Amino acid sequence: MANRALSAVVGTVLLLPLRAGAADTHKAVVVAAISGYSWGYHDARGRFVLSPKLPPGFEWGYSEDMAPIRIGRKRGFMNRAHQVVIAPRFEAVGAFSEGLAAVKLDGRYGFVDKTGKMVVWPRFEAAGKFSQGLAPVKLDGRWGFITHGGKWAVRPRFDEAGEFSENLAAVKAEGKWGYVDLKGREVLSPRFDHAGSFEDGAAHVKADGESFYINRSGTRVEKALDVATIAVATATVTVDGKHLRIQRKEGKPPPERLNFSRSFSQGLAGLRIGGLYGFIDTNGAVVIPPEYGEAGNFSGGLASVRIHGKWGFINKSRQLVVDPQFDSVWGFGEGLCPVQSGGVWGYIDPSGSPVIPPQFEATYGFSEGLAPTEQADVWGFIDKTGKFVIDPAYNAAQNFSPEGLAAVKFGGLWGFIDKQGKTAIQPWYERTWGFSEGLAAVEFDGKWGYIDTTGTTVIQPLFEETWGFSQGLAVVKTSSGYGYIDKSGAVKIGPGFDYALSFSGGLALVMVDGLWGYIDPSGGMAIPAAYDQAFAFSADGLALVRQQGEYFYIGKDGSKRLVPDLGQNETAAKPAAAPPARALNTYLDNDKHVVDRPVFNEDMGLAAISVNGAFGYIDMNGDYIWIPTP
Repeated sequence: MANRALSAVVGTVLLLPLRAGAADTHKAVVVAAISGYSWGYHDARGRFVLSPKLPPGFEWGYSEDMAPIRIGRKRGFMNRAHQVVIAPRFEAVGAFSEGLAAVKLDGRYGFVDKTGKMVVWPRFEAAGKFSQGLAPVKLDGRWGFITHGGKWAVRPRFDEAGEFSENLAAVKAEGKWGYVDLKGREVLSPRFDHAGSFEDGAAHVKADGESFYINRSGTRVEKALDVATIAVATATVTVDGKHLRIQRKEGKPPPERLNFSRSFSQGLAGLRIGGLYGFIDTNGAVVIPPEYGEAGNFSGGLASVRIHGKWGFINKSRQLVVDPQFDSVWGFGEGLCPVQSGGVWGYIDPSGSPVIPPQFEATYGFSEGLAPTEQADVWGFIDKTGKFVIDPAYNAAQNFSPEGLAAVKFGGLWGFIDKQGKTAIQPWYERTWGFSEGLAAVEFDGKWGYIDTTGTTVIQPLFEETWGFSQGLAVVKTSSGYGYIDKSGAVKIGPGFDYALSFSGGLALVMVDGLWGYIDPSGGMAIPAAYDQAFAFSADGLALVRQQGEYFYIGKDGSKRLVPDLGQNETAAKPAAAPPARALNTYLDNDKHVVDRPVFNEDMGLAAISVNGAFGYIDMNGDYIWIPTP
C-alpha cells in the first residue's frame, strides 16, 4: 500500500549512483524507502559521509546489528555504524538470524554469514529464517528444513512451512496446517486453515471460520495474561524467572505513555503506547486498545496489524478479518492488497482470499486497473488476474496516473508509457515524480522542471528540488530556500522557508527557524510555526502535531481540538488509596488474579498492571513507572 508499504519495509535503503560528471564518482546517493525520500552519501569504502535520516517514529530494520541496503538493482547489508559490510550483489536478501541470512543469487536462495561468505550455496526456490538451528527452504515445489551447514534435517515434503518456535513448526499438507517437531515428526495432524507460531505454550490457529488458541496437544485454550510479580523489598522485577532491574527515585518523571501517533484515516488514528499500537476516534477515545506490534492506517474499512511477527487485517470493530500470516503487506487499493509470503508477492481481496498467488519479486498497488510488478529483475504491469499486459522490460516503474501515463525507467533514464505499453514520452530524464494535475516534475541535467502529457517542457528545469502540483501549486527549492510556483512557473509564495510540503485541504506545512507551521494559498501564516513535528490535515479536519514532547491534534484555526484520552490520572492519590479505574487497564494481585483495585507493594509503592496482555507497573499516583510492554 502506498503508505503501509513503507511501514512494512522500514530499514531498507536504496543506493543509487550519482550521475556522470559528479564531483566524486565514488560516492552514491542513499534513499530511504520510508514515507518519502531521505538522502545521504557514502564513500568508496562504504562509509556514510552524510547519513540518511528517517522520519520520527521509524527505525532502521536491524536484525543482529545488520540492516539490508540496495544499490541499483542489487542488495547487501550495512552495520549500525552505517558501513556497507556486505557489498550489494544479491537479487534479494532476508534478515539475519542465528548468524545467517537468506540471499537470492541467479534466481536461487542460499545463506551468507555476516562477512558475506556463502555458507549454504544457493539452490533453493525460496527460504525462511533460521530458528532453533533449522531454516525452512523450498526445493522442487516442496518445503523442508536444513541445518546451518545446508544439510537436510527434514526432507522436503510440505506445501508450505514456517519457522520453528518452542520446538514446533507449522507446516501445510493437502491444504491444511499442522505441526511437526525438529525431527519432522508429526505432532499435530494437519487440520487448521491457518496456524501461527507457538509462544508461551500457545499458538493462534483458525479452523471452520473461527480463530482461537491451542496448546501443544492441540487442545483449545484461553490466552493467559503475561504478567509479572514484584520481588518484595527489592527493586528487581521477576518475569518468568528472569530478573529485570528497575529504579524508583523520588521526583523522577514517569516515561511518556504516548510514544507516537498518526494522522486520521476514515475516522480513526493509530497511536503507540508503550510500544503497542491501537486506534482512537475523533473524540480522542481509545476505540481499539493498543495490543499490536505495529499497525497501518485504515483503508477500505480495514487496517493492517502485526501480531507475533506476521501481518493480518482488522476492521473498525476490532475483529480479525484476515488472520496474521504474511511477512509484509501494503494497503488495499481498487479492491486488492499486495502481500508478501515466502519472499514473493501476490494479492488478496478484503476477505483474505488469494486472488493472485505470491509469485513476484516486488509489486505496488493497483492504479487505473494495472499494477507495476517486478519479475526476474525487470518491471512490467499486470492486470487484476495476475497476467502481464505490459511485458517486463524496464529497470523501474511507477503507477499509472489519472492522465493514463506511467513513468518507466529504461537504459538509466525515465520516460512515460501509455496503458498499451507504447512509449508516450521518450526516456530523457534522470528522475521524475510522475504526473499530478496534468504536469510531471522531471529532472534534466541536475535541475527540475515540468512537462505536460505530450512531453512538452512547460516550466524550464531551473530548480534544485520540486514536488508534484497540488491544488494548483507546487513546492520548489531555489538557492533562497523553499517556495511555491503556479502552473505557469511564476513564483507565488516565497521562496524563503527552511522546508515546505504540498498543499492539502487548503493548507501547507512549512518550516520556519526549525519549527513547523501552516500557510494558506496566499502565503499567509494561517497557523504560526510553533511545532517540533507536524502532519497534513486529514479529511476529518484534524492535523497531528507535537509540541514540547506532547502529541495532540489541532483544527484549521490552530486551536487544540483533541488530546488522546488514555485514561491518565492527573490527580495525585493518597499513598494508601487506589487511583481511579482506567478504561484500558486491568489490575493484578500478587497471585496474578485480576482485581478491581490495584494491589501495591508497600516497600516499593508499585502495583502490577496489565494493559491488553502486556505487563507494567504504576506508582501510587497512578502514573506508569514501567510502561506495559509485551
